[in-house]
Amino acid sequence: MLRKLMDFLKLLHQKSIGNEMIRKWVIQSNSLKNVSWTFMAKIVAMLFAVMLDILLARLLGIEAYAEWTFFYTTVSIMFYLAWFGINQSVKVFVSKQTTIQDRNVCICSGLILRTIVSLIFATIIIVYSEKIAVIFGYPEKYSHLLFLYKFAGALVICSCFTEFFKELCIGLQKYKSLFGITLTEFGTNFIFGLAGAYLLKNVIGVALGYLISGIILLIVGFSQLNSVQYRSKDMKSNFHKMMGKIFKYALPLAVTGISGMILTEMDIFMLGIISTKQQVSIYSIAKQLCSKTAHLNYALATGTLTSFAVINTANRENKKTELKRLSNLNLLITGIVVIAFVVTGPFLIRILYGDDYRFAGNVVIWLMPYYILYSISTFFSIFLDFQGKAGVRSICYSSVLVINFILNWILIPKYGAVGACIATGVSLVPYVLTVVFITVRIMTGKMQVNI
Repeated sequence: MLRKLMDFLKLLHQKSIGNEMIRKWVIQSNSLKNVSWTFMAKIVAMLFAVMLDILLARLLGIEAYAEWTFFYTTVSIMFYLAWFGINQSVKVFVSKQTTIQDRNVCICSGLILRTIVSLIFATIIIVYSEKIAVIFGYPEKYSHLLFLYKFAGALVICSCFTEFFKELCIGLQKYKSLFGITLTEFGTNFIFGLAGAYLLKNVIGVALGYLISGIILLIVGFSQLNSVQYRSKDMKSNFHKMMGKIFKYALPLAVTGISGMILTEMDIFMLGIISTKQQVSIYSIAKQLCSKTAHLNYALATGTLTSFAVINTANRENKKTELKRLSNLNLLITGIVVIAFVVTGPFLIRILYGDDYRFAGNVVIWLMPYYILYSISTFFSIFLDFQGKAGVRSICYSSVLVINFILNWILIPKYGAVGACIATGVSLVPYVLTVVFITVRIMTGKMQVNI
């Protein structure tokens, strides 16, 4: 009798081990599938963006290309202002909902907020477009800038909803849909942006192409949204409360998002104001390559870190081991990219972009410290967003902006694009140290999660 009991207990133990192994295998399989879709999305985005950049640089010439990159830099800052952290906030709240009803309330609340804030910012941009153009160099330095900013309001609305749909896909862990939206976004930007530049032979054609792409994305995005059946019959009971929560958490995310974009684009903006068009062009090429390659690191983070939305005493050790493994993988990707840029960057840039942009090959090497720091900070920043630490990040990022501005103002007049590389890289150091430190404290249980 005792032996039978022991055999039975042994069988239960074996089954529990087997079930645990199956559970881990399912989690790893889902993570691998998610990462695969996000990597595919980012690779497609990177290829289309780089190909379009190369062709526009050759087609427009160094002067017009500088005007386009300067305009798109400033309008990208407007995008982040209008996003206002809402897209990321919705992603975080959606990922934490345990019932379909709560998820539906969260999605619809976010959609209402997204619409209101987008329209407010678009209206402000349209009303003040002429003044913005004059401040940024119209008509003396950039002759098409006024006409370009007339499109900016519409581009902002399209961008707001495109990012909303993409962040929502991440929160819902619908990575196949994320791939579809990303493919549509960068594919249509490539097709219509290039067609506009070829037909009109100027930067206005590119802007028109991007606007057509944005309208297509609105149609695709709302089609994807309908497929998750986000509407709820009893939404009136608590969606106002959810809107308040989303908006409250969006505020620190808005600060970090806007600060991050300003930090990313401040160098090109300041080069466009206080340096030459040639310096803007060569730096923009190098920065574009680094930024698009960083999509690989972002793909790893978005495809895996959603599973860290809930960390407690029971799973902390397993999560700590998994986070360390993913962090090492992120560093491996970064190392491979750096080696590839240093070895082949100058040669490939000269071949692909042409001899007029050959100095961008040297600039891209100067940008490698920035890329390393950016890839590390992106990974841990996404992790901290799921832990409710956006407020802490926003304080640090604001101080980084001040450092970056001062260094750019000092270095750009003397060193041009190289000075911008140094300023951008050095200013990121305190932020990287901060996000790594906070992550360590959370994973060791010394700092509580806020959400």
